Amino acid sequence: MNRRFARLLLRSYRPEWRAQYGQELEDLLCRRPPRISDILDVLWSGFVERMRQPSFSLWFCLLAGTAVTFLTSVIFARPLWRIFAAPVISVLREQGMRPAFMVQVTPFEGMEVAWLGVPALVTAFVTFALMLVLVWIFFSDAKEILKRRWATRFVASSGTVFSLCAVLSFLAWRNGSIAKLLQVDPDVGNAPLLSIGHCFLLLAVSTMGVTLLLQIPIVTFFLWRFRAMRTS
Repeated sequence: MNRRFARLLLRSYRPEWRAQYGQELEDLLCRRPPRISDILDVLWSGFVERMRQPSFSLWFCLLAGTAVTFLTSVIFARPLWRIFAAPVISVLREQGMRPAFMVQVTPFEGMEVAWLGVPALVTAFVTFALMLVLVWIFFSDAKEILKRRWATRFVASSGTVFSLCAVLSFLAWRNGSIAKLLQVDPDVGNAPLLSIGHCFLLLAVSTMGVTLLLQIPIVTFFLWRFRAMRTS
């Protein structure tokens, strides 16, 4: 195997591991002809070695969970959109509006909202909840007792505010209280037209906007505390 290519494969390992065992593995790879099995074995071993790093495993689990959540949301995009759009349709019908449905302003607006917007909104909520769980797992093995305590307080306070805001926002949306705040523009024939994009924008702002906005002071405060503990 070419030595330059062998060094490139060794980049999959942690720098500490490469400093201790990298030269031996590089010499071993250079003495053997390049094979797909050897390349896959080195890459997999490097990945397993990096997973032993808490920070790397945390980011990998977060990215993997985000990807899985988004793909799952794309698969169930239509049922999710029906759930989110049902309160708006009910409000339109209760008020006797014609047409009692949402329209597409652009040809691809419905596809963009249903297949991209809704999965992205669901993924944002799930990813934030997953991040709290991973932060708690990451700091649960910390040697400093004070750091573990502050990490537990952060997860507890942020998780409580996040759960309450998410549940209350979704219940308010489902009960139609937020949907009634829609500003409907009348058509020439005095028929109100409500676009799918307008509905989704209101859904995103009323749920994710309120939920994540309240996280800013919590995250800022605890980041300041962790930075103070690191410098002290």
